[in-house]
Amino acid sequence: MFRKGVLLLFVSFIVHTSALSQSLMWEVFNSSNSDLPENKLKSITMDRDENIWLGTAGDGGVMFDKKNWHVYNESTSGITNNHVDSIAIDLNGNIWFGTGNGVCMFDGDSTWKTFNSENSGLPNDDIYPLAIDRSISSNNHKQDEYNVWIGTYGDGVARFDGKDWKIYKSTNSPLIDDLIRSIAIDRHGNKWIGTLFGGLAKFNGDATWEIYANFNSKLPSNSVYPIVFDKHDNVWIGTEGGLAILKVDNTWEVYKKDDSGLPDNKIYSLAIDKDGVAWIGTVNSGLVRFDHNLAKSDTNAWTVYNTFNSGLPNNEVRGIKIDKQGIIWLASYGGGLVRYNPNGKGWKNTLYDQLEGLDPYKAQPWNINQLAGMIKKYDFVNENQKKIIKGQLNTYLKFNPDNVVALVLSTQLGIKEGAVSDELHEYVDKALSLDPDNAEANFWKGRLFGVKEDVTSGEQVDFIFGNYDESIKYIKKAIAIDKYNIKYRETLAIYLASKRSFEDARIFTKFLDDGNLPIYKLLKDLQMLPLPSGAIFLPDETNNIIQVIKDRGNLEDFPVLRIHAYAVPISALSLETFFEERLPEFDLFEITNDKKARIATYKQYLKIWDKEMYTVNSVLDIPPRPNEGITLDISSIYRKSSNNDPPWASELFKISPTLSERKAFCKMVYVNYR
Repeated sequence: MFRKGVLLLFVSFIVHTSALSQSLMWEVFNSSNSDLPENKLKSITMDRDENIWLGTAGDGGVMFDKKNWHVYNESTSGITNNHVDSIAIDLNGNIWFGTGNGVCMFDGDSTWKTFNSENSGLPNDDIYPLAIDRSISSNNHKQDEYNVWIGTYGDGVARFDGKDWKIYKSTNSPLIDDLIRSIAIDRHGNKWIGTLFGGLAKFNGDATWEIYANFNSKLPSNSVYPIVFDKHDNVWIGTEGGLAILKVDNTWEVYKKDDSGLPDNKIYSLAIDKDGVAWIGTVNSGLVRFDHNLAKSDTNAWTVYNTFNSGLPNNEVRGIKIDKQGIIWLASYGGGLVRYNPNGKGWKNTLYDQLEGLDPYKAQPWNINQLAGMIKKYDFVNENQKKIIKGQLNTYLKFNPDNVVALVLSTQLGIKEGAVSDELHEYVDKALSLDPDNAEANFWKGRLFGVKEDVTSGEQVDFIFGNYDESIKYIKKAIAIDKYNIKYRETLAIYLASKRSFEDARIFTKFLDDGNLPIYKLLKDLQMLPLPSGAIFLPDETNNIIQVIKDRGNLEDFPVLRIHAYAVPISALSLETFFEERLPEFDLFEITNDKKARIATYKQYLKIWDKEMYTVNSVLDIPPRPNEGITLDISSIYRKSSNNDPPWASELFKISPTLSERKAFCKMVYVNYR
């Protein structure tokens, strides 16, 4: 009996090991191939059952049990804000979400609690890191004790034990900076706090503090991001200036781009596996494997995985978790959730599956499928890698001058480089002469006549067309050939919308996905908004606002349809009356009023439900960081002279000089957070 048990155990081990080694090396889960609601992931953690919990930039929290997806957002749960920067799981199994509107606690079943600056001792609602004290000193916790440490963006650190709150900030502690980026707690109960500008703080939880900054230690930067501990109690610190290790003997090791295999000094995430190997997530250069057991000078100590040489969909890695099987799970900002098995084989849903097995650095010619896959990566690689891609394509075209795919790829690559030349027209014209009904050739011919930028993700709204009519003609032909191609339809829709032809643009996007494409809904929203006669679109002001909002990270796709600035030659009162006649119970809520200067600002918030727009009844009902709905921001001026005209008024008078004699004006900014 004993011998059979050993045999069964041995067979089980072989089967498990074999299955593990034969699983996929790279697999990507994104909003297109799974129920993940969006691809911009801010954080990742894992519970005791190895379910994966993700924080998103605008769609709440997500749990993935390796089969099914569960989304917790403002519409489906008790979470109060969809911007989730961090998730932590306490000793009782409660899930804590750090959001843009406080901290939400979920018991995993049905009960939600929210802690914010209005109903608790939390000093600030803008939450970044969360950490649970699992140290030896906190092992005797009670069921109603939480031991949660909360980092705020501007008011330091808050500790909540389930009953009482304690705040530590620069005014009552040695903390240098109140902008908290990370908190990690070692097995002895020491709290390690990373700040945006004030370096690293070590706090024993009682009264002892130690501060490490670039002026009193070898910390390479005062901007500290991830903090983790290895099995020897060394502290690994990711910063904006490189990787630092604070060893138990208080000596430092520092690794930078210039003196190691680290490809990027700005580090967003860190994890250490059971073998002591560090996995490093960077901002611009992908994932790095660092075997600290090897000598610093050993080239094998460093391995870089990026969009150029692997199945990684995006080079910005915000979070890393390693499960018991040694699988690396990555939260990428823009590429979704990534599963990487160092012992696996095969790629799935990486967008570049045809590149499996290709070593792009090896001096060998690429086939046409490999060229097409690498050009998909072109926007995500560095300049040296771009040179390799261009060189390989030029070599292929030299030996295959009549290959239609290669001719189209050359046109596509030229546009990506920002060039619209006769040579590119010659490439695509030759492709069309060889294959007139090639959809891609027609589309890229239309792009050559159109706008250099990819307008479905770009930020410009003041488009400059090479030839608008020719562009529309060729893209329409591409759609006639491949009528289900979303890229073609979205590009055409935005070209049409740039000329304010919203209805025509909407027709070309309604056809797909039963009218559920995001671009279709955004166009429909624009058409629903009533505008006073005489309203004038302001492209320069719109561009400025787009940049400001994108810098805050509040918007992602189709900014050219989400943000519009208009000038209206009427007073705020007249504008309010106009909307009152068209939208039920519309009020403009006054935010500021400089009576002497005769300048005031107002706000309203619209929600869309069942093809109707609804207003809110109070300025308090307008969310500070919306994740849905439409905000209307109104600035009103009464011009005493032209000397103090704001920039948007100057832009208006360039567009319509006859309005310069008017006195009362409003600027209306429309922002759609759908």
